[in-house]
Amino acid sequence: MSLMPYRSYFIALTLLFLGGGFYFAYRPEKVGCAPGTACGSPRSRKLQRVSLWVVTALTLILLAIPYVIPYLPADWMGN
Repeated sequence: MSLMPYRSYFIALTLLFLGGGFYFAYRPEKVGCAPGTACGSPRSRKLQRVSLWVVTALTLILLAIPYVIPYLPADWMGN
């Protein structure tokens, strides 16, 4: 509980990192291949984007838990 005063800073930092991840995942790819030179084949970003969405969903769920717990029934865990 000693880190609770810093919770809002950690949430802001997490959202900043997720925003950076979305920027890098969805920014246009640079095409800087001069004619007559060998270029690498462009890689698909599908796995990167799917992983980012999964991590974002899990993060949002974990951020919402403290606000949802008071509204859960007292016997939701079978006690």
